[in-house]
Amino acid sequence: MIAMREAQAETFRMALPSGTEAYFDYQVGALRLALEHAPGDHRLEIASIDLLTQGRLMDMLRQDKINVTLAGYNRAWEQEFLQVDFPLTRGLQGYRILVIPPALQPDMSNIQNVEDLKSYCIGSGANWQDTRILKQAGLCVEEAPQNVLFQMLEIGRFDMLHRAVHEALVGENTARMLDRGLVLERDLILRYKYDFFFYVRRQDKKLHDILEQGFQAAFYSGAFTEYFQSNPAIAAAMTHIRTSNRRIIDIDNVDLSGQTQENVQSFWLSN
Repeated sequence: MIAMREAQAETFRMALPSGTEAYFDYQVGALRLALEHAPGDHRLEIASIDLLTQGRLMDMLRQDKINVTLAGYNRAWEQEFLQVDFPLTRGLQGYRILVIPPALQPDMSNIQNVEDLKSYCIGSGANWQDTRILKQAGLCVEEAPQNVLFQMLEIGRFDMLHRAVHEALVGENTARMLDRGLVLERDLILRYKYDFFFYVRRQDKKLHDILEQGFQAAFYSGAFTEYFQSNPAIAAAMTHIRTSNRRIIDIDNVDLSGQTQENVQSFWLSN
């Protein structure tokens, strides 16, 4: 744990793609919570930018146009930037539920392990880190832009698609699924160690330490747990995981560094 120390007021500057503010409301709220619990009196400024891609976002960080950004764990970014070692959903992002055509359920009920899943092809977002994790596990994965995944499943381009449990149970994903005659697979959860982290430039260690201190203070005071549990989608997902009696199929994330595994071990959800 980083020792708490006095810090001068800093302004944290981040950017989001225009129109995604509601989608990233939980992550931004977590950042604000960390700043509230960090030493010093800090500000957060958020720019909304049209057609902002992940690649452009990381370039903006490199160029100091922003000084903090959110990204799914990526070992290359961990090596290039300073990663704030706090998984924003405590690993819930790596709990994946499958969306399938109803006729596939009898076959899915017989799946017991990763080997059994290799008989099927899974739709996954282009450039998602999850796609890489599933491919490295030897699974058949068909990549596509996120906004056409449900359409491609409906027309049979692959057998199923995956979503984080807290994303699948509420919101527009449920409507997309039902509109296309698709259902949530009822027996399985795929689980791998994966989450979103905040990143800053390597020369901005002061900013890194402020954020890491803030997240640790919020976590150990109980404030982060309260925030986590108060999110409706996360609360629904946690209840579902506890009560649905699903079989959990664990998949290794071979990209996850030993350093990250060690530094965030106490923050992952308990099995």
